[in-house]
Amino acid sequence: MPTTVRDALWMWGHPVNAHGPQTRWKLPHESRMTPLEAAAYMGTPNMHMIWLWREEAPEPLPSWRQFALPLRACKRVVWSIAHGHGLSFTDHIFPLIQDSPNVTGVIMDDFFTDTPDGKITAISGKDLDSLEQRLRLPDRRLDLWCVVYEQDLAKPISATLDRMDVLAYFMWNSPSVPKLESHVEALERLAPTKRKVLGLYLWDYAGRKPMPMEFVKFQSELALRLLKAGRIEGIVFVASCICDLELEAVEWTREWIQRVGDDRLD
Repeated sequence: MPTTVRDALWMWGHPVNAHGPQTRWKLPHESRMTPLEAAAYMGTPNMHMIWLWREEAPEPLPSWRQFALPLRACKRVVWSIAHGHGLSFTDHIFPLIQDSPNVTGVIMDDFFTDTPDGKITAISGKDLDSLEQRLRLPDRRLDLWCVVYEQDLAKPISATLDRMDVLAYFMWNSPSVPKLESHVEALERLAPTKRKVLGLYLWDYAGRKPMPMEFVKFQSELALRLLKAGRIEGIVFVASCICDLELEAVEWTREWIQRVGDDRLD
């Protein structure tokens, strides 16, 4: 378990320039920072490594193994295996995990995505059964993570959440940030026994614009309070591919991490 604030901090990692000006997110210019460089710059020792669809993230790697190798420097790594349209990348990710003891779990993003046939996820119970078997490694069991967005809270998801080990909650619409604690409370009611982390955006992706600084400061201080109270066990910063753009939100957050990172949690 984390003993300092810094121990509980995660970088939401993407391939280099995954959110660049060529994408729909309207960032001001291209990024050249790798996920590990972003983690080192921000002072976040843990990594969620999220691979994106090809049209948003041109492949920069000669091999998955070579891409994953630098992440061995992280304290803990969680790899993405799903992006709303069923399980993805499992054939690439699971072979890497055997040689990387710091990989502690896998995460499913955009999981509760409505499908044309009326389901709320493209992953079936049978898929989850099979996945749970793969999480049992000879030397450890991997955690199964799932991203929950604010728009998911009203969906009938409690039974599915019961199958997860860790829930990562993200407030997608920036105007909702002042209501963040009430949303955490709603998630606590849906899944009272599940471990939880809170995702914080450093760019307003929904609005395609800089995150207002009053929201950046509010969400950071709230997350710190929830962490110290034991209501969450981690904070995730989104995303690695914007950390070298000299955004005010990124630079303030970096300084904030330096200021609070050594605070004790025990």
